[in-house]
This record gives sequence, C-alpha cells and structure tokens, in this order.
Amino acid sequence: MKMNFGELKSGGFIKQTQENLFAVRLRCPGGKLTSQQLRKAAELAEKYGQGEVHNSFRQSVEIPYVHYQHFNAVVNKWKNTSKCGGEYGIHTQVLKVTIKNSR
Repeated sequence: MKMNFGELKSGGFIKQTQENLFAVRLRCPGGKLTSQQLRKAAELAEKYGQGEVHNSFRQSVEIPYVHYQHFNAVVNKWKNTSKCGGEYGIHTQVLKVTIKNSR
C-alpha cells in the first residue's frame, strides 16, 4: 500500500522508523484531558501500541507503535471518548482521504 506520509502527518499520524508503525497524535487543546480521556489513551496504547503514551512538546498526547491497519479502530474509539466538540479527536478527514487514495 502506498501512503502519503505528509497528509498522514498533518492528520496526526506520524511515521516511525519501524515498518508500518506510526505514532498517533490525540489532539488535546492546551494539554487538557479529562481523567476518562487519559484512561482511554492508556487503553488504546495497551491494545494497539506497546503500552506507551508520550506527551509532546506541543502539549498533545501521542500513542507510538500503532500499525496503520489499526488507525480506524483508534480513531473511532477515541472519538467515542472525546465528546468535547471539535477540539478533541484526530483529523479523521485526512485519514479517510489518504488511506482511500493509497489503495
């Protein structure tokens, strides 16, 4: 599968050096997350990553080591947790366009 890494990165999916693995950036304006969101981020990291969650310099939370085949699952589960409006979440429009066009 051919992927547009520039589009993916702008959507919060950062390619790692390991084959097919990405860090998934969870948007959290001002670095604020509820305890429920923190628990969900940890749960997603355990299930789809390697159990690690990183805090970025830009005050976002990232889940490293996520295989691209799990993008939709991570996006949907995070979206269900982040009922705080458009500020929280992952840029899902970029994900849909990039994955669809790369097939």
